[in-house]
Amino acid sequence: MKTINIGKRIFILRTKSGMSLTKFADGIISPSKLSRIENGHINPSTHTLTAIADKLELTNTFFVDYQKEDKELHYILNQLFDHLILDIQKAKSLIKLIESNYYDYLSSPVQECYFQLLKGIYLIKRRKLAENKELLDTYIKVYLGNTAVSTLPICIKRPLYYYYGLYHFRNSEYEYGLIYFNKLKDIVDNLSIRAAVTYNIALIYRQMFKNQKGILVTQNAISYYEKLKNPYNTALSYNLLATLYRRTKSYDESLKALAYSESISKKNDYFNILGLVYHNKGIIAQDQNRIDDAISFFNQAIKMKKKCGEIGVNLLITYRELIICNLMKNNVKVATNRYLEALTLVNNKTDEHKLLFAYNDYYLLENDYKVYEKNLKKLIDYFGKIDHKLFLRESYRKLALFYYETNKYKKSAETYEITLSLMEENKNEKIY
Repeated sequence: MKTINIGKRIFILRTKSGMSLTKFADGIISPSKLSRIENGHINPSTHTLTAIADKLELTNTFFVDYQKEDKELHYILNQLFDHLILDIQKAKSLIKLIESNYYDYLSSPVQECYFQLLKGIYLIKRRKLAENKELLDTYIKVYLGNTAVSTLPICIKRPLYYYYGLYHFRNSEYEYGLIYFNKLKDIVDNLSIRAAVTYNIALIYRQMFKNQKGILVTQNAISYYEKLKNPYNTALSYNLLATLYRRTKSYDESLKALAYSESISKKNDYFNILGLVYHNKGIIAQDQNRIDDAISFFNQAIKMKKKCGEIGVNLLITYRELIICNLMKNNVKVATNRYLEALTLVNNKTDEHKLLFAYNDYYLLENDYKVYEKNLKKLIDYFGKIDHKLFLRESYRKLALFYYETNKYKKSAETYEITLSLMEENKNEKIY
């Protein structure tokens, strides 16, 4: 019997209705027989399925025709899978189409499971996490349970691997994300899908600070995208390659990759990628203590990011670096103006505190030590509460240095001990 079976659908709908096994079975079959159907031990008769449909006030065909798979729907679901990975804007309309004809289209439990996995991917990408959790608990865990993945049809394996790869990636569970994305890469024939998954694997290696592996995988992604004649993703991949080379201090290679990305992006007016390119050029200039160059690049990055309508976190990241660089050059007025500009883009407390972290050296330059110390303690309190170890570490480091320079050596030593412990936990990471 199929692991994805009609019994699991009945269980899902019964539990959604809030009815106990006994209450649901009343007038149809015995509770013990219903339990055996839900657990997949026996197939229900047509008479039983019709009675269940009537009890749930749903169309009979949704239950009776459960062994029939709609070939046209299967084609649409395959299209939806491709869109979710390659062009999510096209996915929404297909999801609406299927949902508006749910009980007519999805009589096959296998196709219902396929659709729910695809919808879950959409919800994760749109950051609708509460809705995804409900879907995961209601449908995916019930349909798949402890089923061995090797026994599942390919149409379920592909979205399952992508769903869990994405799910773990978004939850910073990178090792698991890698496992699922690599499994998917091994079973897809579509070169565009393989390229996209390869790029995702490279992103995970970047997050794990496995830079050399990330470089090799990104080079693979570039070769796929060049073969596909896909300039946008080729440019994006070169930008990723540059960030990985920079982390290994291979600055010449990093700048070469950025030059490729910049050339492609200028030719095609990819302003969002140009924003990333100039930001990364600014970071390299910072690393090399070329602060005037860094300021110029960060200004270019902000211009490009605004040109393509960015208003969120990606724009604020560049503002923070620009503020830091201007304070390093003692351009206090410019830094203040940029800080006030950036404040208008802040939408949450975390961005507000990250921005304050970047600007706080202003008070040191103005010899306002009380406010400087007060702000650092405020940052430590906030980043400690949300467990943001990178900003917490850097706030402690700045406070330890401040205590040392103001001759509070005992406080400096105590604070530096905390800094060292946080540095050990996050020794490879840098604030962005």
